[in-house]
Amino acid sequence: MDLDELLRRQAGVLSRAQALACGISARTVATRVSEGRWRRVLPGVYLAAGHRFGDEARVRAAWLWVRPA
Repeated sequence: MDLDELLRRQAGVLSRAQALACGISARTVATRVSEGRWRRVLPGVYLAAGHRFGDEARVRAAWLWVRPA
């Protein structure tokens, strides 16, 4: 899975499981959050920097939270 394509398709929102499936390590996820490159919007769901947390992103985040990918 390509991370950039995933972020484009999902309005900048991704789940922890999706990040791991893209080959991002758990440590890298934590680093991106701590550096502000990703913002935690729900448990296990993140918004990548540079993306707006608009309606589409909110709906996708909620979906990923209740039904992890």
